[in-house]
This record gives sequence, C-alpha cells and structure tokens, in this order.
Amino acid sequence: MSSHRKISGLFLFAFLAIFGFSSFLFAGTDEFEPSPFGFRIMEATSHMGASVQVPIIKEYGLDPIQQFRFCVRFETAYWVLDNVIAGPMFDIPGSLQWEYLDNSVDGDLIFIHGIADTGTFIHAPVTYTIPDGDTLCLLEFSPIIPEMYLSTSIDFFWKTCEDNTIMLGMTGSYGGTGISNHVFKYDTYYLTDISLLDYELPGEHGAPDVCFSDSDITRICDFYNGYLRNYPGHHFSDRGDINLNGLSYEIADWVMLTNYFLWGDSAFIHHVEQSRENSDVNADGILAGIEDDLYLVRVIMGEVLPYSEVFPHEQKTITFTHDFDTKTVSYDCDGELGAILLKFDGIIQPTLEIPGDDFLLIYDTINGNTNIIILPNWWDYHHGYDPDARINIDGPFLSYSGEGTLLYADAADYEDHTFMPSIAYINSTPSPPFGFAIGTLSGVGRGDHVSIPVYKTSGTAKIEGFDIKIGVASDQFEITDLTPGTLFDSLGEYQWEYCNYQIDQLECSDPICPMNTIRVTAISDMNDGDHHPLLQSVINGTVLFTIEATALGTGVPGDRDIPVSFLWTDCTDNAVAFGETGDSLALSEFVYDVEGTDITDPSYGVPGIYGAPESCLPTAPSTTVRFADFQNGNVHVFERPQTEIYVRIDTISAYLADTAINLDVYLDNPQDTIVGFSLLFRTEPSKPIYLGISPDDTTATLSYGTLTEDWEFISQVSPTGNYSDVRIVGLANSMPPFSNAIMPQENGLLIHLKLHIPVETFNPFDNWIKVNLAYTPEETEFADINGGIIGLDGQQFDTSTVFIENGLIKIEYRVCGDANINDVLDIGDAIYLINYIFRSGPAPLTPFLGDVDCDDRTNIVDVVELINIIFRNKIHGSCWPCY
Repeated sequence: MSSHRKISGLFLFAFLAIFGFSSFLFAGTDEFEPSPFGFRIMEATSHMGASVQVPIIKEYGLDPIQQFRFCVRFETAYWVLDNVIAGPMFDIPGSLQWEYLDNSVDGDLIFIHGIADTGTFIHAPVTYTIPDGDTLCLLEFSPIIPEMYLSTSIDFFWKTCEDNTIMLGMTGSYGGTGISNHVFKYDTYYLTDISLLDYELPGEHGAPDVCFSDSDITRICDFYNGYLRNYPGHHFSDRGDINLNGLSYEIADWVMLTNYFLWGDSAFIHHVEQSRENSDVNADGILAGIEDDLYLVRVIMGEVLPYSEVFPHEQKTITFTHDFDTKTVSYDCDGELGAILLKFDGIIQPTLEIPGDDFLLIYDTINGNTNIIILPNWWDYHHGYDPDARINIDGPFLSYSGEGTLLYADAADYEDHTFMPSIAYINSTPSPPFGFAIGTLSGVGRGDHVSIPVYKTSGTAKIEGFDIKIGVASDQFEITDLTPGTLFDSLGEYQWEYCNYQIDQLECSDPICPMNTIRVTAISDMNDGDHHPLLQSVINGTVLFTIEATALGTGVPGDRDIPVSFLWTDCTDNAVAFGETGDSLALSEFVYDVEGTDITDPSYGVPGIYGAPESCLPTAPSTTVRFADFQNGNVHVFERPQTEIYVRIDTISAYLADTAINLDVYLDNPQDTIVGFSLLFRTEPSKPIYLGISPDDTTATLSYGTLTEDWEFISQVSPTGNYSDVRIVGLANSMPPFSNAIMPQENGLLIHLKLHIPVETFNPFDNWIKVNLAYTPEETEFADINGGIIGLDGQQFDTSTVFIENGLIKIEYRVCGDANINDVLDIGDAIYLINYIFRSGPAPLTPFLGDVDCDDRTNIVDVVELINIIFRNKIHGSCWPCY
C-alpha cells in the first residue's frame, strides 16, 4: 500500500471526475446546498459535422416520480434537431418500463413529456424511482456548418409555469408538483447560478414566484445546463478519451492521465492498453507523456483544438541536475517550460521552489519510488489563472527532504516540442552496484514446463543495455523459448526497443559441460527513429526476462535441486552498458550460489560459472569496471509417482469476502480410461468453510469447461448435511458404449469446486485452509471401462498407483477503507463512500471496508478519516483485517 501526499486540488478533481465537473464548480453564489432533485443536460461534441446525441439525465433524487415536463432551448442558427430518443427507462422489457414519451418543437424550443403510467391498464411501470445518472432522453443534433468550430449552450427554458416540472409519486417524501429551485449555466469554465424569482416569463432563470401558486407546488429541483461543440476536420476516433467513456477531453480524462504518472498502469484500471493508445493527445506519436497531460489541460481550457493526426514534433534537449548535497533539482534548457515529470528512487518529500502560485506540485510514493508532477495551476479560477504562466527559473526548481536518487525526468512546453532529457548528478555518493538474480522454483514435476524468471535486484544507475548468458545441464533441462519482461512492452512503462536471444549447447571438456545455454541481448534505445524508451532506470525487482524450459530430470531418481547458473564463455557475457551515455561497461564483481554463498573466482577462466576472468579487465584506466553482482538460482524437481491415478486439488489465494471461491481439481490417468468416480471432499472441521456457493445455494461442483462437462450423471450430497463435506458422484454414460469416457491423459481439469466462507464467524487471523480428498476405498474411487476400481489392492488403495495431492486456500485480507477493493487507499475509496452515503450508491462489499474509524458504522466520519489518511499522512490505525 502506497502513502499518498497530494494536494487537495487533486482530490477535488477526482471528486469532480466522478460526480460531474460542472456541478461542483460554482461562481457568484453562496455555498450551494443541493435540492432534493437535480436534472442535467450533458455536454457533447461533434466531429467532422457528424450528428451527436445530448443526454438529459436525472442527476440526483431519491423519491418516486410520476411525470416530467422539460423545455429545452438550442441555437437554431448552428444546429438542427434530428431526433428525440427515449432513454432506457422506456425500454419494454427493461428495468423501469415507463410507458410514454412525446415531444414537440416550437422554433428553438423542444418540449419533452414523459409519463410512467398512462392508466391504460395494459401495462404498468416496474418502478417510479429513477436511479441517479439514468438518461431520461437523448437529443440528437447535427451542425449546420460542419467546417465551423462551435461551442454553444443548450439550456433549460421556461415559456410557461408548466415547463421543467415533475409530478411526484404518492409514496415519497414529497407530493404534488416540483419546480425549479436553482438553475446553473456555463460561464467560461464554471457554472453560475442564474436563478431569478421575480422576473416575467418567458426566460431561462427558472420558475418565478408567480408559478408558486399553491401548497401542492414545491421548489425541489435543480437544473444544470449543458453545451454543444463541433470540431471541424478529421478527428482521431478515441484520442483524449482516457477513461473510455466515449467522450474525449473531459476533466475525468485529465484526472486519469495525471494519476497514471503517479501510480502507473493501475490508474487505467482494466483498460490499460486502450487508455494508453488514446493518450497521445499532442499527436507526437509518443503515448502517455507529460506533454500529453499539458496539452489535454489546454484543450479542456479551450486554448487549443485537438490534433487530428500524428505529425513530427521538433526535438529539444534538456538536462536535469540532481545535487545530492543541497537536495535540489535544477534544469538547463533553451526556452520556457509548462510541465515537469520526475521519478525518484526513494521516498522523499518535495517542495516547489518556483515563485508565485502559477504552478502546483502533485506527488505520490509507490513501490519505494516517489513520482512528481509539476503542472500549471489551471483550475484555480477564483485566484486568477494565468494562461501565459511559464517555468523559467535560474537555480533549483525543486528541493526535498528524505533520501532518493532522480531516476527519470521529462518536460513539456507550450510549443509542442518533444524533449530529449538527460540527468546529471553532482555531489553524489557512489551508486550501488547492479544486482541480478535467477529465480528459485519448486513443485516442478519431471516433464513439466517451467518458466524461470531473471530479476534486477539492485543498482540505481541508468541501464542502456545488457548481455546475459545462463546455462543449465542439458540432461536436466531443455531450454525452449524466452519471454521478454515488461521492459519491452510497446505500451508499457519502459518501452525498450530491442530484445533477442540465442539458444545453444556448450560443448567442452570442462566439468560444467555439456550445458544448454541461452544468451539474451537487450538494448534500451536503438537510436534508429523518433521513438525512444520512456525509462532506463530499471526499478529493483523488475523481471528482465523469463526462460521457458522443460524439466527433464534424468539420471538421478527421486527429488533434486537442479542449478540454473550465470555462465561466462567470453568477456562479453553478463555485462551491462550503463551511465548517461551508455559507454560504461559493468562486469561481474561477485557471484553467489542459490544460498548466497560467494563462489567468485576470477582466476578460473572461461567457460565457467564463477564470474568474468581477470583478463577481461583492461590494464589501462577504462570505463569497464566490476560493478555487477550475480546470484544463481535453482529448480526443485520432484519425482512424480508412476501412478495410475494422480489427483491434484489446486492451491489458490482468495479474499475472505469472496462469495464463491473457485477451486479446481486436476487429474492424470496415463494408463486407464475412466468412466465413473465417487469423490468425498472435506474441509477443515475447525474452520467455518463450506462447499457451496453460499448458505442459500449449496451447489458445490460445476463441470463446465472440464473433462466431465458432457457426462450424463453428476450428483452431490453432503453426508453430514452441513456441507463441510461433499460426496460427488459422476458417470460418463448410463450404459456402454462409454462415449464420454476420460481417455488416458495428463493434467486434465476434472471438476470445479465452489466454496464459501462465512466472514462473520471466521477467524480473520487464519491464513490457510485445507481442502482434502478422502483416501479410502469407501470414500474415493475411480472406475475403469471394465467396471473395475482403479488402484484397489484387496480392501485398500495401493498408494503407488493412486496418488492424491490435497489443496490449500490462502486467505487474503483488505485494508479497512478500501471500499472500491482495488488494493490501495486512494481517492476512489473516498468517492465510493460518498456515493454510498449520500447518493444511494452501492454499499461496500463488506461493512468493514467502509468502517475506516472502526465504530461499526459507515458515515461521513469515515470519509473524513480516509481523506486524512490519504492526504494528511495520518497513520491508519486499522482495528481489524478487512475482508
């Protein structure tokens, strides 16, 4: 879990991104108190003269509504009304099934009338309560002059007192007719309350007091006006739509893109690739750059138009200087800047040294790194936004406390240059040497496929490339392939350009031979085009690549550890190009075995596994240095019994609040054809975990997608009656021929087990739960095609022919306050709780996830506590693991 130290402005923006930007930016009004109901005309944008649909939504309100009457005014000089489309509330069948929607047009006015129940007795609506955010109808417009840039308002309008009214239901808190209380209209970048109570109709200022004629009429409605835009020319279909809601260049898109620089790919939730694809806002061909964030600000502010297509941008150099003594960062660049992005290795607390209030510092720490963004203070409308503000400062623009090293820096300006950044260090202490390690794996059977990771474990200097060679005994492993790590993802955080490998066999007279070898060569920047990697300071713990191999394990029976070692056959093996220009070469300093024992021997020579020989070091002063450590790994291979039947219950992780835990059961039957089975599964009697999806649904097994999917008979019964045990009986066919039989095969998915855990009775400090398959002939048996019981030796199983591996479930817990269950405390949790408490949004999955202050309630106090934790560094004193 990362700590969050961001200014309250970012919280405001995330808040606005969820609840609607305009509804929370007000000017010229006293503190706004929302009315019981709110209705909004949304904003919409047409491109290339295409038609565009403008939704009218119910923004908020809990009570039932029987009817609504709206009057909307638009600019007939620029737009043509093509259609009025009923919202999903009028779908039959549907969730609401309202019965009637009609409209008429009088000049520049559109009159819309919706009725829940017409009283025909043919049909009745499902409900009169419209969920918040539901679309009541859509107004479809086309621009009259597609080549013209347009930005016009579309407003609620009052021709008579009947316009923009609702008829309330009989069972709610209010009755009779609801009329306007507040009316808000766009004024540059915010909404202004334009309500008047003493004017004469017609007008745009709401229902005047003359409409407030009897006690059945109540001022309980807020109306929010919208606007229409047209961008001429070609438009990249999704450019600027970072949050993938179908609308580009919104404040919510800026929030998500800005959060990406703080949190990485997790900010894009479950649509990382598409969000990155849409992030090239400044059309320079580089995805998700700080220059895109700045240009997105300018589009939202109306200062510039979106780019229609990618075109080359002029490149510009900038050098950032990190002074370790003064703990400051400065830059050297020809021209002025509009935004800066920094990434530090280490947890620091930065301070902005730019004079005035024109720029703002936003930062966060994640995985031991501090990410910093400096942006124009463009949302500070009331204190005077300066669209001409530039970063132009002699000396440091940033200072900090704490300890860290500047790993990455980038900048953006208002002239759309593409910056080529470099970093200089002064008064710095020596960087730690690079460290690389091969992973250790266990639970690998002979003949299994295995993926062996290779990590970077230490070092802070920039890496320009590496050349790594690894060897394994050829009678123990067959290397088949290589999977590049996240460094080489084309849409990832690093975007390195080159990775290649060569698989070979080393033949020699040395005791380490013969070996299967793999040589992996990587280069961060090929310098062959406009594309350049985003990051060359590789975070420690990063998987550089994964070796794909098959475990042979021949020669020695039983279980054994098989070494996987760094290998030196010449001086270029296991070398790292590093430094600001990449002209420094790091060779091995120390080599360690899997236990961490130093096995370095520079005198051994090549081929060898003990490091680069001394002869690889030049005698004259050189940029080739011993500056890298290597730790070998191994793979523990077990001798799988030569069984007729091998049943394996999976080992998985699950959150305690999961209502249905999916646990798979696998089968090897290398010799026999199986036509039936009886299996008795048991959970731990001391722990409340039950086979079945929930207490109300005792389905404990599913066969979809398994070997038994087409079997004619699958049944289950709980011998104890409480589903702490379940006997599952299956039969391929009711009679021969057994067309659905399981033919001899390995590692087939036999069935899915479904389990649930009652969170209210479970000990939250338990970590592991066992799921066992009973191991006696009366409880577990497999039938072959001849009707025999496989592996039965008299009255007992022959353990050499029937082997069962029981399962484990590791229980994970969430942090109290993680209401949106994304495994981090962030602004999304505060917004989730606000939606739940004030706007009838979905409740947290369990009450504990909303109970931040541990008082057994979820209320506004929990929201305040959560904000203090996220933004004010308050220690989270969680009273209980959250499910």
